Amino acid sequence: MSTKEHTELLVLVAGPYRGGTGDDPAKLAANVAAMNAAALDVFRAGHLPVTGEALALPLIEAAGSERVGDPVFDEIFHPIAHRLLARCDAVLRIGGASEGADRMVDVARRLGKTVFTSIEDIP
Repeated sequence: MSTKEHTELLVLVAGPYRGGTGDDPAKLAANVAAMNAAALDVFRAGHLPVTGEALALPLIEAAGSERVGDPVFDEIFHPIAHRLLARCDAVLRIGGASEGADRMVDVARRLGKTVFTSIEDIP
C-alpha cells in the first residue's frame, strides 16, 4: 500500500531495552537493533517510525551518564519516551517482557492511541 492510499502515522516502536539483559552492553545493543529493525519495517510500510532510545541515548551520553540506570539515565530515559508518546499516533509493541514497553502501551491506550502488536497489523 502506498502512502497515498493511507494516512502516514508517527509510530513509536516500544520493546525491551533493559529487560532480561542484566544491563549487559551486547544484550542492550541487540534490543536496540531489534527495535531499529522493526522501525525499518514501519518505514517501509509507509509510516514514520521512532524509538525512544534513538532520542534518549544520545542525550543521556551528552548529559554525562556513566552507566545504565544511574541518575542521569533515569532523568532522561523514560521521560523522553513519555513526551514522545504524547505526539505519536500509534505504538508498535515488539519483543518480550518489558515493564517500560508495557507502560508505554498502557499510556498509549489511555491517550486513545492505536496499539499494534504486529507489523502486519499496521495499515
